[in-house]
Amino acid sequence: MYSVHFAAVCDRGLRRQSNQDRAWADLEHRVFVVCDGVGGSRGGEIASQTAIETVQDAFFTPDENPPVVRLGRAVHYANRDIYEMAKHDLDLAGMATTIVALYLENDTAYVAHAGDSRLYKFSNDALTQVTIDHSAVQDAVRHGELSVEEAVLMPKTNEITRALGVFPEVEVETQEFRFQSGVRFLLCTDGITRHVPNAELEALMREYRDDPQGLCDRLHFLCYERGAEDNLTALVVRIDPEGAAPMPAPATNGSLGRSGDSSPHTSGKFSRREISLAPQSFPPERSTGEFHPLKEHVEKRRARWRRGMLLGSLATVALVILAFWLGGAHFSTVEKWFGGGQPKQPPTNAELFDIARRDFQEGNLSAARTQIEVLVKREPKKAEYRVLLGQILIREKKYAEAVRELDTATKDAPKLADAWLHLAAARQMTGDKAGAEAAMKQYAAVTSGS
Repeated sequence: MYSVHFAAVCDRGLRRQSNQDRAWADLEHRVFVVCDGVGGSRGGEIASQTAIETVQDAFFTPDENPPVVRLGRAVHYANRDIYEMAKHDLDLAGMATTIVALYLENDTAYVAHAGDSRLYKFSNDALTQVTIDHSAVQDAVRHGELSVEEAVLMPKTNEITRALGVFPEVEVETQEFRFQSGVRFLLCTDGITRHVPNAELEALMREYRDDPQGLCDRLHFLCYERGAEDNLTALVVRIDPEGAAPMPAPATNGSLGRSGDSSPHTSGKFSRREISLAPQSFPPERSTGEFHPLKEHVEKRRARWRRGMLLGSLATVALVILAFWLGGAHFSTVEKWFGGGQPKQPPTNAELFDIARRDFQEGNLSAARTQIEVLVKREPKKAEYRVLLGQILIREKKYAEAVRELDTATKDAPKLADAWLHLAAARQMTGDKAGAEAAMKQYAAVTSGS
């Protein structure tokens, strides 16, 4: 018998505007999950929160399969939820999340992961990196193309090759292994590991062996000291003999994060295997695209945006009227300003682009397309115009035309991330899976700064 305690930190860091990381700890059922949302303003926080909530629902659904299969399938369900949500909502296109999940049953640990969020095990004074990142560099190590020592020196170590929500199916890596009382587990996002290498992590785990909250606080401090350019999350799980002294820990189980390298040790034997295919069937309500756990949250976010636009417009009108009133302007002067008297100047390209984007966001696709086609004729090399035209064509289900416009945009502006992202979506809609994957790789390369 043993007791389980946990401590956590989940912080947006110093340079991000929002926190797209999420952590979930359920002491009663001994399930622990960490996610790192991807997608910027397109909803990385929605992807990571959806993953957390879907895993909760799916893992605890009665099932006769062994725990490692149930955990892997729960992650597959999360992938499908995120993918379907983004497919039916272009505001969320491109959102995705990494995940690492740990389930403890008796003396066996079950793990599922996709991406570069990690699980570490600390026992017998040694740290073991249990999961291996799904990244271009680590894939090269897996295939024998790079040694571990060479991999440490390679650039672009944060370019991931797997994430939930990018495609209808994802390869989820699962494993299981035995553990003993006294072990410590660390689940964390790359916001931690990019600043704290494994050798230093091992020293810290040793120093804070009996103080997980102290370890979280120290990791938090070190990341801030070293720049904290990304969201950062650490979830420490302490396994002790039954009756061991309790430790300070978060007050309740639940989800965190809503607010704002040295070669690892290889000790320990792990039974590693791949689940390459998704389950044959999904719950109907999750595969239609008409339901997702955060639909209400998404609608509230949109309502806030619309309300902000309305209030901003009203405030502008009020300021204009106030300015005329304070200046003693007569009604005729105001009427002349607003009603005529002077010939109207045609809108500039920037103004017309703003009008087209607003029409697109409000669903006036025909008006938006008419305006943006004018701009494309005026400035055929302006990639931003073709990207918006491609989005409109996707919304109109004219996928082949969208591919042509977006392909031109990527040639005119190869560093424009949005062009690659929407090109991937358009190619996916035409059935060109290989082309979609190639576009997503270019998107990842651009957003990572390579």
